[in-house]
Amino acid sequence: MPDARLFLLSEAHGIGDTIQKKMTSPGTASEQPPQSGYSIDFDATRRVLRVSGFGVITIELMNDADTAVRQFVADEGANFEIIDFSAVTEFRVTASEVRSFAQMPPTSPPFKLRVSVAPATVVYGMNRMYDLLIAGRRSDFQVVRTRKEAEALIGLGTLDFSRRLLEKLFQT
Repeated sequence: MPDARLFLLSEAHGIGDTIQKKMTSPGTASEQPPQSGYSIDFDATRRVLRVSGFGVITIELMNDADTAVRQFVADEGANFEIIDFSAVTEFRVTASEVRSFAQMPPTSPPFKLRVSVAPATVVYGMNRMYDLLIAGRRSDFQVVRTRKEAEALIGLGTLDFSRRLLEKLFQT
């Protein structure tokens, strides 16, 4: 029997949440480990949004996450953003795609500071490229290697990301 996929849609704070499950036999479903995806969490007290990518990162995933972030920021606002690439296993975003991504207008209202956590060398390098491409137009972006460095740059103490806004899984 060919694989069938069931897509369950629900709403999470106004942002569409897609959960994928792989059907293993008629009438039963078992969750498969996600190959890629992202989650968005929010520290409401300190107004910090965290986007955490995991698995294989593609430009489609980045664009999807960016759309969700823009919607949340327009609806509720946030002062700071942490983009966490710590759980990324593969980064399938080309230099050309990073250049196009850098041409997008800033989030409105803009963040006071956005910090990208990029422990892997390739991801760090692509984030630095993005930083250089937006230089002169925006000065709200920093790249670091660890979450601890990101929290120190934001300077608000220990952050509490107990409010999960969205988790979206992708099959690659």
